Amino acid sequence: MPKKPYPCLSLTEHWPLVPGDGGGGPPLIRWADAGQQPFATLLMGSGWGRHLAGAYRPCGDPVDCRLLMPLLASERRLADILDFLPDATFVVDRAGRVIIWNRAIERMTGVARGEMLGRGDFEHALPFYGRRRPMLVDLVREPALAAEAGYDSLERDGERLIAEMADAGLPGEVHADLWGIASPLFDADGHLAGAIESVRDVSSVKHLQRDAVRAHRETRAMIEALNDRLYMLDLDGRLLSWNQRVEEESGYSAEQLLHRSFRDFFIAEDIPKVEQALRAVLTEWRAQVEARARNARGEIGTLSFNGVLVRDEHGEPVGIAGVGHDITEQLQDQERLRLAAAVLASTREGVL
Repeated sequence: MPKKPYPCLSLTEHWPLVPGDGGGGPPLIRWADAGQQPFATLLMGSGWGRHLAGAYRPCGDPVDCRLLMPLLASERRLADILDFLPDATFVVDRAGRVIIWNRAIERMTGVARGEMLGRGDFEHALPFYGRRRPMLVDLVREPALAAEAGYDSLERDGERLIAEMADAGLPGEVHADLWGIASPLFDADGHLAGAIESVRDVSSVKHLQRDAVRAHRETRAMIEALNDRLYMLDLDGRLLSWNQRVEEESGYSAEQLLHRSFRDFFIAEDIPKVEQALRAVLTEWRAQVEARARNARGEIGTLSFNGVLVRDEHGEPVGIAGVGHDITEQLQDQERLRLAAAVLASTREGVL
């Protein structure tokens, strides 16, 4: 051990970076306690320590850092990885003070690293929510804070916490949708030393999802407004989806209809025509058929069906979409007109 102390890092409760009174040679380091050792190497190896405020004082009995250079190099690489992660990422110590604020989170929030490092009292939440409130890293440290956090959704995956929040305010966005994930960090003795959180702005994805939901609701409303039966079959002719009109006119419940074969609704004499139409859709991509169907009440009516082949984004067939129209009354009207015309013709013949 050299007689003259070298510049070193001494860790106290406030993590000050403390130079010794010597100069030259390798740096030296003394741990305040074992629980701070991993963060000490991380801070010293990455240069983050220079951002932390603290008083200067002699280091005491230092340990030669040359013995720790491989560990310091490893921690330096880890710090570089965290800094260049594409996701906005920050780390807090066990007291909730920010010790890492990477470049991605600087870009997301507009808050520079030097303005945030060493800050506690939930200050890391200010750039996201405009107020001090617990974030996932704080719930990792203190689970009882979950009620104050007010996340829209919060789930646990092992030791990780995952959540979404819709009322965040980022630069250039009035209301941002955020997705976050946080995990605890432990020291060499297995004690909680802090937590790390990554945050993603998923606003564009959420906008697309909301647009898709709205479009689906509008389309569904238009479908339900139609008087005809609309349906979707798989390639084997089993029901996948339908509008309310199908349930009303067939007399079957949704549970009775789901995955039921289209053939089951027709009288035996007309099933061959229906099967031929289904085959025609698969080969000619569309078909039309008139067939007699029996509802749950035993009533028989004649329906006209038009079906078209549905393909996925790769052009592969995935099902058959169709429209069914009850033409029973139309056929009855036609029969009555035919009979009336026959009677009229017979009457004319008798008069002549």
